[in-house]
Amino acid sequence: MVARAFAACLCAAGVAVLAGPLPPAQAQVSVHVTLRDTGIDPPQFTGRLNQPVNLTIVNRGTKTHNLVIPDFYIFTPNLAPGGRTTASFTPDRRGTFPYYSDAGGRPEPGLRGTLTVR
Repeated sequence: MVARAFAACLCAAGVAVLAGPLPPAQAQVSVHVTLRDTGIDPPQFTGRLNQPVNLTIVNRGTKTHNLVIPDFYIFTPNLAPGGRTTASFTPDRRGTFPYYSDAGGRPEPGLRGTLTVR
């Protein structure tokens, strides 16, 4: 009885009363990507369909590198050694997708990885 009266007072005051719990906040995936002259770390990571993916990309190599995930239109600028950038996207389809560095205009040998979207 008291709970109903309290809810009625809240409604009268313009405060919404929700039945049940609030929906959870949308999950996100955050990935720190390190570019080296010999490879990309991590060599694979997983995202979820329709959930944001936030990338922090750092070049720890001695040459210029970048990060390309063509299936999701991610094309970072070329990063000089020590350079850093960020990129975000929301996968809109499931599957396995390549990523790589192509700072010289072509995919660099050994600088490849795989994104899996579930």
